[in-house]
Amino acid sequence: MPNTVTELVFGRDKSCDVVLDAPTVSSRHARLRVDGGSYMLEDMGSTNGTFVNGCRVDRAVVSTKDAVLLGDAALSWPLVLKRLQDRGQGGLLLECLGLEVRCSQGTRRALLQDVTFSATGGQLVALIGPSGAGKSTLLRTFIGQMRPSSGSVLCNGVGLGTSPEIMWNWVGYVPQDDIVHRELSLCDALTFASQLRTPRENDPAETARRVFSAADMCDLTRHLGKRIHTLSGGERKRSSVAMELLTQPPILIFDEPTSGLDPGLERSMMSLFRRLADRGHLVLVTTHATRSLELCDRVLVLADGRVCFFGSYSRMLGFLRVPDPGDLYERLQDPAGAADAFQRSPEFGEFVARPISGAEPTPLPASARPGSALEHLGVLLRRYTAVLRGDPRNVAFLALQAPIIAAVIACVFPADTFTEPSSMHHAAAMLFVMVMAALWFGTSNAAREIVKERSIYQRESILGIDSVAYLFSKAIPLCAIGVCQALLLMIIVGLRTDWYGSASAGANLGLWLVLSLVAGCGCALGLLVSAMASSPDQAMSLTPIVLLPQMVFSGIFAAIEQGGSVLKLLSRLSVSNWGYSAAGSILGVNDLLAGNRLTAGLQSDAFDRPTNACLGVLGCMLALLLAGAWVSLRTRRN
Repeated sequence: MPNTVTELVFGRDKSCDVVLDAPTVSSRHARLRVDGGSYMLEDMGSTNGTFVNGCRVDRAVVSTKDAVLLGDAALSWPLVLKRLQDRGQGGLLLECLGLEVRCSQGTRRALLQDVTFSATGGQLVALIGPSGAGKSTLLRTFIGQMRPSSGSVLCNGVGLGTSPEIMWNWVGYVPQDDIVHRELSLCDALTFASQLRTPRENDPAETARRVFSAADMCDLTRHLGKRIHTLSGGERKRSSVAMELLTQPPILIFDEPTSGLDPGLERSMMSLFRRLADRGHLVLVTTHATRSLELCDRVLVLADGRVCFFGSYSRMLGFLRVPDPGDLYERLQDPAGAADAFQRSPEFGEFVARPISGAEPTPLPASARPGSALEHLGVLLRRYTAVLRGDPRNVAFLALQAPIIAAVIACVFPADTFTEPSSMHHAAAMLFVMVMAALWFGTSNAAREIVKERSIYQRESILGIDSVAYLFSKAIPLCAIGVCQALLLMIIVGLRTDWYGSASAGANLGLWLVLSLVAGCGCALGLLVSAMASSPDQAMSLTPIVLLPQMVFSGIFAAIEQGGSVLKLLSRLSVSNWGYSAAGSILGVNDLLAGNRLTAGLQSDAFDRPTNACLGVLGCMLALLLAGAWVSLRTRRN
C-alpha cells in the first residue's frame, strides 16, 4: 500500500471528521495523523485535555490498545478504523481463503470445504444454513479452537486463529452458552471482566466508565444492580455481548445469539448487531433465523460445509430464487450442486473473487497480553469469592455440612473411645470416618466448580487468561473452606471425646493439620474430576466413584494391608491411607491399644509410620493432584 498520510480531526464542531457530542470536548479537540501503520495523536489546544492511558498528552504515538480520552469522552477505535477504511487506509479486512476442516486426521469427511469470502469493518455478516452446515465450526476456526486442514483465515494479512496477540484484543467472541456468572450482579460481572481484560488500566473511574458504556450500548443500564439469574433470556444474551464490548474489539463474533428467543427479542438482538456494525465493528453472526437478514450487509449461506452463496441479502433472494428467506433451506437439498452453481455465478465474481483479488491489507498494531498471572489471580479470586457469596443456598450447605457430619460421628461413637478400655477398639474406626469425612468435604465442594463454567473458561482462555491463575482462584478459596470444615469436625468430635483422651494441644493441632491436608487433597481431586467431566451431573456422578477406592485402600482393612504387592501399592497411592496413618500416629493410637489388654492385638502397622513422612506425602499428593487438574484443564479447554 502506498505510504500516504491521513488525518482525522475530533471535536464537537460539525465540520470535524469525528463529531463527539460531549460537554468536555472542545470544538476542535484533537487530531489523529496516520502515516502507514503509525498513529500520531495531537491535542489542538483543548480546554479539558487529551489523555492516553490516564496521562495528559500534547502529542503522543498511540495504538489501538491504548485508552484515549478527549475530555471525558472515550475514543472509539472501531469508529476510527471505520473512518480510515472509508478513506482507503487502515481499514479492517477479514479473509477466509480456501478453508477446509476435517473431522480427524485421515478421515474423508470434511466439516468445511473450500470456504472463501472476505468482509470489512462496518459490515454485519450473517452465517446461515441448516443444522450441521458448519457455521459453528467456521467460527471456532476463526478463534483458533479448531485448526484448518488447509487454507487460512487472515485479519489484515495476519493469521487470525494462530496469532494470540490478535485474539487477545482484536476479537470479541460470544459462544452459544452464556459467558456470565449467574450468581453475580450485572455490574459486578462487567466490572470483573473489565479488570481481567485491562488489568493495567484498572482505575475505578475508568472501569466504571467502561461498564456503563458497554451496558448502555446493550440497553442494560437499568439492570446493572440485578443478579444475572433474575434477568430474562434476552437480557442474559445481551449481558454476554456487553462483556465483549468492554474493550471495543474491532471484530465481534456471535455463535447462535438468537437461539431460544422469541421473534421480538430476535429482532432486537439483530438490531443491536446492526448498530454495532454502524459503529465500525465487523460483526459475524451465525443464526437459523431468517426474519432479520435484511439488516445484514452480507449473507453467507453454508450447507454441508460448502459455500452456497455469499453476498447481499437482495442478491441472495434472487440467486436462490426464493421470494421469502424462510424458504431458502428448501433450495439447499443439493449442497454440492448449489456450491458449484455459485462459483460459476456473477455474484461469486462480484462478492468473493474481486474483493479478495484487490485486497491490500495493512498490518495490525501490536497487542499486549492482558496482564500477568498474578494480576489475573487477584481478579479471579475476588470474582470467585463474590460468586460464592452470591449463592446463599450453597453457602448454607457449606456452613452446615461439617457440623452435621461431625455431630453424627460424635453420636455414633462412644464418648469414652480414647479413655475407656472397653471402647478403645473404636478409636481406629473413628479416625477412619473422620479422614473420609474430610476427604468428602474437599471433593464434594470442588467437583462442579470448573465444569459448570466451562464456557466462561474457554472464552477467557482465548483472551489469554492464565490457566494456572484460574485453577488457583478455585483451589485457594475451596481449600480454605476445607480447612474451616476440618476445624469444625475436629472440635465437635474432640468436645465429645474429651479432646481425644486428653491428648496434648500439639496433638490436637496436628490432627487438624492432617484433616486440613486431606480436605485440600480432596479439593484437588474434586477439581481434577471437574476438569475431566463433561457436565456438572457427570461430575457429581463421578464423585462417589473416585471416593470408593479411597475408602477401600484407606488402611483400616487388614485384608488389604496384608494382601499382595499390588494391593499394597494401591493402598500407598491413596490419600486416605496416609491421612489415616498420620491421624493415628499423632494421637498415638498404637500405644493406646498396646496398653490395654482388651485391645493389645489390634495395633495397625499404618500407625507406626513417622508423622512427618505422612504429612510430606500428603503435601506431595496435593501438588500432584493440582498438577493433574491443570493438565486436564488445559487439555479440555477447547
